Amino acid sequence: MDEPLTPDEEVVLHELLRLDTEPHQIPPALYEGFVKRLARSCRMPAVRVLAALQGLNDKGKFDTVDPETEI
Repeated sequence: MDEPLTPDEEVVLHELLRLDTEPHQIPPALYEGFVKRLARSCRMPAVRVLAALQGLNDKGKFDTVDPETEI
């Protein structure tokens, strides 16, 4: 059974799906700006967005397999 998402995680996940992106796709040098823009579009503080991203990551929402490295 999947662990339920918090309200903040729901909002952030919905926005990421709308943008068709995953946090792992963002280069480290651009990550801070990405989080700030995501926070503005989600209408919440960046610290809550970061917590939601961590929660989504912990719940396996961003576990993707690269077809080139798949065995």
